[in-house]
Order: sequence, then structure tokens, then C-alpha cells
Amino acid sequence: NWLSSSKTAMLSLILMALLSSHGSNIIIYMAALHGIDNTYFEAAEIDGATFLQKVRYIVFPLCKPTTLFLLVTGIMNAYMMTGGGPDNNTTMIGLLIFNNAFTYGKYGLACAQAIILALVIGLLTMLQFKVMGDDIEY
Repeated sequence: NWLSSSKTAMLSLILMALLSSHGSNIIIYMAALHGIDNTYFEAAEIDGATFLQKVRYIVFPLCKPTTLFLLVTGIMNAYMMTGGGPDNNTTMIGLLIFNNAFTYGKYGLACAQAIILALVIGLLTMLQFKVMGDDIEY
């Protein structure tokens, strides 16, 4: 039983996080790819672009907003499969904030943790926007 052992519980959560979201991400990317107008590809063929050039200069730039969305939402996902797990080895930040506020009644601590979490998510989101470039329309 992987989730009840303190040695394998965190590995189980990491594996679940890595493997569980691929299906929905593929569906979202497929929708983004179907949204690219064929005239871009036709113009690239007329200009003599190779497959890799089409991917680099058409697909990647037009899928940047989708990639940014998946990165931002992926960072905010926290999985609470074990309720903190064996010996609190798998307590995620969301569960920690919830427990401090509603189980232990430490509202000030929970509020401070939530504000720090919001700041960290905001900073990571700003970093992702910076890395993805300035050409994304909001």
C-alpha cells in the first residue's frame, strides 16, 4: 500500500501529479492546434518552409497562450489524496492552511500562510509571463 507508507507516499503523489494531468492537457493543446488557421500553413508551404519551420514559427507562437495557461494552472494544483498521509509526510500547503484555520483554530497563522502562498503563486505566474514573452495578448 503505497499511500500508507511514509517512505513511498510522497513518491506516489509525485507520480500521480505527473501522470494524471496529461490527458486534459492534450485535449487543451488539441483544441489550440485546431484553432490555428490553415492559411498560415498554406503561406508557409508557398514560401518553402519545412515541417520543423512550420512548428517553430507558426505552432509554437500561436500556442503560447495555451502553454502559459497550462503552466499557471499546473502550478496552482495541489493534490490532497492522503489527507496529510502517514506522519504528515504528504501534507500539501492547501491542506495545511485548511487544518490550521478550521481544525486547530489558528486563523492568524492560516491567513499568513494563505497570503504567502498567494504571493508565491503571483511571483511564479509573473515569472512565467516574463519567460513566455511579451507578445501574448491578454
